[in-house]
Amino acid sequence: MTAMDGVLVRGRGAPGAVLLACVVVLCGCVRVVDGAAAVDDGMPVVLTEVLVEPSAFPAPYRAAVLDAHGVSEAVASVDGVPAGATVEPAGCAPAPVGSGPRNAVAAQGVDPGTGAALVVILTRTGTTLADRHAQVARCPSLTATAGEVVTTVDTVLLPARPVDADDSLASEATIRRSTEPPVRVLRLGAQIDDVRLTAAWLNNDASAAPDTAALDLLFADALLTVRRGER
Repeated sequence: MTAMDGVLVRGRGAPGAVLLACVVVLCGCVRVVDGAAAVDDGMPVVLTEVLVEPSAFPAPYRAAVLDAHGVSEAVASVDGVPAGATVEPAGCAPAPVGSGPRNAVAAQGVDPGTGAALVVILTRTGTTLADRHAQVARCPSLTATAGEVVTTVDTVLLPARPVDADDSLASEATIRRSTEPPVRVLRLGAQIDDVRLTAAWLNNDASAAPDTAALDLLFADALLTVRRGER
């Protein structure tokens, strides 16, 4: 079993199991402190209450809710940028995520047969998906350096899914490290007010086709769960 900056690879006769997570943001008062989102008291929506249940993950993905440390690792795995890494070019680092369940929660599931992972992340944010879209368009390739580990992330924007949200985003990325096999990440995002939802499929088997059907289903269920809690 090999840990890879938040991506856990488990051999089960399959190419490997990649564990990671994603984040979404919900209504509430948000301020930015030292570049990270911080939530004021009195927020109307609790992220833990609008996170999709593990039982909603499509078969055969076996899912569980992540603890705070797992959430941080999941975000880093989906973004391809380890915490504290130096990112080049300047201005290409994803916006930092606030700590704790008031600001970020996640659930993840793994297909034991293929090793692929599905992750749902909810985060509270002070930026818009339009900002993120512009950043990815401006930074299709970035390098993140954390100690002696250098990671390259190449991202392609895809047509966004039409959803009942303020905005949506879709992309596909390849994350490469000299110490690990490349990881392919297909991610879908949506935002309602200050809550951002990210659903992602990850796999370190380059020959595997993305499980878009499972990802689309999970993304729709996760967004509906957020929408119901937001009202």
